[in-house]
Amino acid sequence: DRLSISMDGPNAEINDELRGVKGAFEHALSAIRNLKTQQHELGATTPDLAIHCTVSARNFSSMPEMVDVAKSVGVRTIGFQ
Repeated sequence: DRLSISMDGPNAEINDELRGVKGAFEHALSAIRNLKTQQHELGATTPDLAIHCTVSARNFSSMPEMVDVAKSVGVRTIGFQ
């Protein structure tokens, strides 16, 4: 019932460094936007979206910004590990 997108930073600099893939931040945001569009078009038949973030020394201070990112793209659930 839930689809999770992994994001480890609130911007491309932090996220892409931690994920080890240049462009990962923008790809994740694009996927979320596409899924939100599908949810709007298809209604309740699509899974709930969540962002999951692995917390490390590199991104610890950015967690409040991660919540802001989730809110900005309409994701209500964010998990920190």
